[in-house]
Amino acid sequence: MTKITKLTDSFLKNIKCEDGKKFIKFADPSIKSLYIFVYPSGKKIFKIRQANDTYIKIGEYPLLSLAELRELALNAFKMKTKGQNIKNAKRQKFGEIYDEVLNLNIKNNFSKKTIQRGLNYKKSIFKCFENRNITEIKRSEIVEVLKLLEDKSATLEKAKVWINKVFEYALQLEIIEFNPVASIKNSIVFKKPKATIHQPTLLDEKEIKKYIHTLKNADIKESHKRLLMFNLLSAQRPGNVINATWDEFDLKNGLWIISAQKMKMRREHIIALNTQALKILKEQKKIKVNDYVFAGSSKKGHNSENITCNLNKRLGYKGIQTAHGFRAMFRSIANEQQKEHGISMDIAELCLAHEQKNAILKAYNRGDNIELKRKLMQWWGDYIERIAGKI
Repeated sequence: MTKITKLTDSFLKNIKCEDGKKFIKFADPSIKSLYIFVYPSGKKIFKIRQANDTYIKIGEYPLLSLAELRELALNAFKMKTKGQNIKNAKRQKFGEIYDEVLNLNIKNNFSKKTIQRGLNYKKSIFKCFENRNITEIKRSEIVEVLKLLEDKSATLEKAKVWINKVFEYALQLEIIEFNPVASIKNSIVFKKPKATIHQPTLLDEKEIKKYIHTLKNADIKESHKRLLMFNLLSAQRPGNVINATWDEFDLKNGLWIISAQKMKMRREHIIALNTQALKILKEQKKIKVNDYVFAGSSKKGHNSENITCNLNKRLGYKGIQTAHGFRAMFRSIANEQQKEHGISMDIAELCLAHEQKNAILKAYNRGDNIELKRKLMQWWGDYIERIAGKI
């Protein structure tokens, strides 16, 4: 083993492995049990020697600076005195742990939208923490950052979910001793959120009829008209409609089956389609250009997420009717007309893929639920045709 009296950047840059040897190693004289292994390939790996004469890699020079590698080593020794796993010493930067959480979510098939949201938070609101040691980030600092989102309560909550994931992950790996996010009480440290702004929707029959007639006669693509009508008739989230692919549909049995990874609640969702919605799908099938039901202008893609907002704006309904508002329209009118259709509102919630809290309904078998959904959704399609004419 090579002995040195002082370890410097100059020495590390110039040291090479002797010919014929698998590696050479030498100890850092300033930190006990920290060794540098130099390989014929030119790699210079810093490792910590353990009591059983085995070594744990903590990093590579010059990918990490000499100062950073020494800091990692010192952190490892601190963790060792606390009985923690020193293998986690090299994973103490907030940004690196955040990346691990992102990759884990990708492997677990979280939606692209969810992953992109997490990535956006890392690059924006949490960028100030990126190169910080996660063990040194205080609860008060996290609160200060989240306060920047106080006026956007929904965004604040989603950002908090993501940073909580990062700290919880670090806690499970024993990189930190406690999760500072878990004890943040929104009602105490953040301003009370403003009243929820619901998605604009029409509820008066005459206004709904006027909207549909405006849509039918609009100077827009027929496929765009069908997209909005299908959204209204199915009462599903616009994102699911825009991203719908042909393999999700069982046209013979009138079913639309959305996989768990595409759903907000991460559960498979089965929609019973009314005859009016099926008619639209059959028309779309005639102009199929790719795997997407409502294909975009490119040969492989679908329409943008903003397409429904832009279409309603062109129809003159900006701030009056949204595609997401069709869901509120369906729910409100189904509730008002319950005596007419005779279906429990619990079934309406299932049609909307809302979490089901009714224990009895949860016990229903899948077939019973589908048939009840089918009856309610057919009533909805017939109701729309009754007030607005043939679809």
